[in-house]
Amino acid sequence: MVSISGENKICSSSTASLTATGGGSYLWSNGSTTASISVSPTANTTYTVTVTNSNTCTNTASHTIMVKPKPEVILSGPDRLCSGDKTFIVVNGHSDNECPGSCNVDQPEVLAYWDLEACHSVMALGTHMDYSEFVPVVNNYNCTQVTAGIVHRLNQNKHSCTPGFDGNVGMCIGAQITCNPSKLDYTKALRFEVTLTPSQNGQITGLSFYEQSPLNFQFIDGISALNDFATKYLIRISKNGNVIYYVDEIATNRTWGKEEFDFSNNPLFSSSSLSTYLFELIPYCNINNGGRESIWDIDDIKVLGGCCAGDTEQMTYAWSNGQTGSSIMVTPSTTTSYSVTVTDCCGCSNIAQHTVRVSTIKADLGPDRMINLGQSLTLTPTITGEGICDPTDPSANQIKYLWNIGETTASIVVTPTASDFYRVTVTDCFECVDTESITIHINMTSPMTLFPNPSSGVINIVSQTDLDPETSLKLLAINGMQVMINDIEIIKHNARNISVIFRRIFLMVFISWKEKW
Repeated sequence: MVSISGENKICSSSTASLTATGGGSYLWSNGSTTASISVSPTANTTYTVTVTNSNTCTNTASHTIMVKPKPEVILSGPDRLCSGDKTFIVVNGHSDNECPGSCNVDQPEVLAYWDLEACHSVMALGTHMDYSEFVPVVNNYNCTQVTAGIVHRLNQNKHSCTPGFDGNVGMCIGAQITCNPSKLDYTKALRFEVTLTPSQNGQITGLSFYEQSPLNFQFIDGISALNDFATKYLIRISKNGNVIYYVDEIATNRTWGKEEFDFSNNPLFSSSSLSTYLFELIPYCNINNGGRESIWDIDDIKVLGGCCAGDTEQMTYAWSNGQTGSSIMVTPSTTTSYSVTVTDCCGCSNIAQHTVRVSTIKADLGPDRMINLGQSLTLTPTITGEGICDPTDPSANQIKYLWNIGETTASIVVTPTASDFYRVTVTDCFECVDTESITIHINMTSPMTLFPNPSSGVINIVSQTDLDPETSLKLLAINGMQVMINDIEIIKHNARNISVIFRRIFLMVFISWKEKW
């Protein structure tokens, strides 16, 4: 009697041990000749063994191993930080393995609906910061009590009204300029809440709405102009205060388009007790086309779901930093990778990793400098620790410069006439900023200095002490004769520095405090 013992089901990438009995020699279908074998099938596989006894009689047996897939694990969250900033990482994923008694809504319905057609916005009346008109229509699905709040923004952030996707009325809000999601201000997000109080288990299965950031914005009162349109938007969803879903870098539409998000396979959207889900939408990253406004339109918001019987806790989480929730908050000081092991109801696990890149940008102009009067100096900051947005495209990683004298180049050439202070602010592609400064001191080699010499039209005169208000100028021709001209210009910069502008070749005698120069 030939038999095979061992596992019937394993998780993908796992190993099973099979042992055959009933004879003296063994030949497996995979070529092995031992009684026991270890196998790691990638798909459902049947293994056959032929057993021969001492009388050379043979018999065969078969054993099928079913391979269960790993859970799908997708980590998301802002991944470009400035040093000292914090961010979150959230697991978005699901398992295709059938869990006993799992909660699945077969026929989801609209639980909460905002058509936004009551939009009213008049600045003179203050209604552009009042969102009380955006009351939802709520459907109390047979076994789930549903409540929902108004669509709104915090801190008196304004809204306007625009022609909707169907010719009625929709809402429009301003976009945020930054292109780095970690820099976004969530108090300016468009927000709405849905609360489920299920008698069994409740589940939110989806979200849909129409959106656009058009080439030309149009308000309902007829005003229309070039729109500095948002190129992207993001969505963040929290459950009872914990982030459970996040997607950024979603491209906006130039004309109305329907956006749909499916949460039906995400166990984090199921609950057996009262749960409040907060939805946040943020348009961002303006195109910078010179438009006077940056407007994003939205219309016809629907939250779908229902109720079901079954288990709502199907996955466990183990993060590399020791936490066990579906999301974590982190404040890395340098670029850091975080990993999570997700295990489903069948015991199958998968590991995913998320790297948070951190910019520690620093600009260094070196120590303060001493130069001679009339000497020029090139200032160029040394940049270290800057963020790299795209290692394959240097143009995506450029540094922006802004000097206190208004220049925006990487280097400046300065010729100070007195000790002076220079400051540069540098910004990398992460939009992280550092400021560095330097003082240039002037070494006065004599009580009075004139430069440059010769001059093409402007001579600067600098004194170690305040100049006499009665200071006079004499212009001499090369032959020594005094020249009288009426078109020279004298500019007094301060008590110790003047400039003389003229357009001929002269010898100049400068008399101050009874001395000649």
